[in-house]
Amino acid sequence: MSKILLHLEGFAVLIVGIYFYSYLEFSWFWFIILLFVPDISMLGYLEGGNNCL
Repeated sequence: MSKILLHLEGFAVLIVGIYFYSYLEFSWFWFIILLFVPDISMLGYLEGGNNCL
């Protein structure tokens, strides 16, 4: 039950985000880019894991 609830909550946040993004008339190009930024940042872990400076 909690897994379904988390998926519904994430979907609701996505829908509200899309609504306000269109309401404020920002560029849809940046919406798509910013939507995938967390996924792109995870690619760094494929190269070497958690390398601290």
